[in-house]
Amino acid sequence: MQIERGSTWNIWDFHVHTPYSRLNNGFGFDPTLSGNDEKFDEYVKFLFTKAVDKGVVAIGVTDYFFIDGYKRIKQEYLSNFQKMKDLFPNDDLREKVMCLFIFPNIELRLDTFVGKKSCAVNYHVIFSDKVSIIDIEENFLQKLQIPYTSNVSLSLTKANIEKIGRKYVNEGSDSFLIGLQKITVNHEQIRAVLSSSPISPNQYLIFIPVDEDLSKISWSSRDSQTRFILYQQCDMLMTSNEKTRNWALAEGQEQKQIEEFGSIKPCIWGSDAHDYKSLFSPADDRFCWVKAEPTFEGLRQVLYEPAERVRIQSTKPDQSKERTSDYRQSYF
Repeated sequence: MQIERGSTWNIWDFHVHTPYSRLNNGFGFDPTLSGNDEKFDEYVKFLFTKAVDKGVVAIGVTDYFFIDGYKRIKQEYLSNFQKMKDLFPNDDLREKVMCLFIFPNIELRLDTFVGKKSCAVNYHVIFSDKVSIIDIEENFLQKLQIPYTSNVSLSLTKANIEKIGRKYVNEGSDSFLIGLQKITVNHEQIRAVLSSSPISPNQYLIFIPVDEDLSKISWSSRDSQTRFILYQQCDMLMTSNEKTRNWALAEGQEQKQIEEFGSIKPCIWGSDAHDYKSLFSPADDRFCWVKAEPTFEGLRQVLYEPAERVRIQSTKPDQSKERTSDYRQSYF
């Protein structure tokens, strides 16, 4: 599948879960159980076939706290020619699948609560596909600490999550799932671990999902300083809210926004799919169109031209009618 470098609009879905997302798995099977290999084959086949059918060129493969789904897809499928040939015997379809840009999206739950309803903040770290799985696991995830007691923290590993889960369930229960429901991490620690890791700052991005209208946010509220820090440190916001996007792009007040928040913020979107039906099917068909080469380097270009390179709408932007001054008005 030939894609012109950075000059055309294509659909990116930044938020697609795998069956390894144990906190919310609607795919109907547990991929960690023996005997479910064929079901994971079907998941991979359905995932990639639907992506091609929908015209998606980039997929943020997402799981909570880990990259098990991304790891398995990369190692057992995309790096295994015979496996891909067996799943996709049609040469044309297989070629299109192999051209997809696949990158890991780790969804973390913070120990931070904001808003009138005191909602927990989710925090996403996405890495370049060029960063090795070992680096992500050993130099990022396992360096994070999760609270165990008032003065003891544990490294973020499956064994330690099960250990925490066993505090709340009887023997024989799913202690790992219960542990996942209980754990949180700290955003300052995340930044510190990333800063001290051998992974280059140019090989990861941070984005925060936002459901509300940030143009109406009260900067005199008790959580305002927390919000300020979170929005300042993130690279992007995940939202399809028009008013929030206008706030993030700070039309007419770009310099003020840059001085306060470090930059104007691109707003991206995804299907947040947890089951087959919702894969690449965002609410109201609000697809995320990105005008950039489907690579991590292409994605980074969006940071410098957030208004010009991202749209959220149902149909492909009409490139022939574009004008620089029209970008913000034509978002929705």
